[in-house]
This record gives sequence, structure tokens and C-alpha cells, in this order.
Amino acid sequence: MIELFRIAVKDVFQDNFGLQTAECDTLPEYDGFTAVIPFEEGSRHYEARIWVDRSLIENLSRILLEDEDPDEQTQEDLTSELANFIVGHAKMLASDRAIPCAISTPRFTGLKKADQKGKSLAFRIGDACLILSIGEPRG
Repeated sequence: MIELFRIAVKDVFQDNFGLQTAECDTLPEYDGFTAVIPFEEGSRHYEARIWVDRSLIENLSRILLEDEDPDEQTQEDLTSELANFIVGHAKMLASDRAIPCAISTPRFTGLKKADQKGKSLAFRIGDACLILSIGEPRG
């Protein structure tokens, strides 16, 4: 499933936002926006956690909302919506491959340092970073 998430991130950014992605191996050491979205693959339960650089959320606000100065609530909503875009696209890719998958509603989880617990993918989008981690649900 991790490979489907890799494809989903690239597809979402290129097809929906016109932005190119590259994989990166350096974790940012500052706070970024985070969201989590539960999903199931067959009978197994997981969480997809995203960490997004503030500058990327601001860029998406310009692209999607034509908003040059998004307020805090808009940034939080965009973070959750980005998780929904990515995991929803991965679900579609899984369905195309006859892999049973279901997703739940994303939720914003705050400003936090980046971590790579579980299986993780890190992407560079322009000068910004996005990290997607897949793991067991955190209680």
C-alpha cells in the first residue's frame, strides 16, 4: 500500500495543483501542519499521518482559494483536505487493483515537529516539504 501512497502524492500534486514532487531525505526540524486520516486495508486498521510545511499550505491556498493570506482556520482545513485528497486517491488506486480499502474523515492534529514513525515517504515540493507516514492507529 505504501507504493500506492507514493503514486497518490505525485498524482495529486501534479494533476490537481500543477506542482512537481521529488523525494527528499532531510527532515525539517521545525513545526508544520499535521493531520491524520484513518483507513482500512481489508480488515487491518491504519492511520495516514501527514506533515506539511506552512509555505506549502500557503501556496495551496493561493492555488485553490486565490487567498494570499489564509487565516489559521483555513490553513487547518487545507491540511485536513490535503490528507483527504491524498488518501482518497490512494483508495481509488487500491480499488483499481482490487485491494479492499476504506477511509474515514481526516482531522487536523496541530502544529508539530516532523516524525517518520511507521512507513514514511518524504517529498520536496518546490522549497517546501510534505511527509506522509502510515502506521498503526495511535490511541
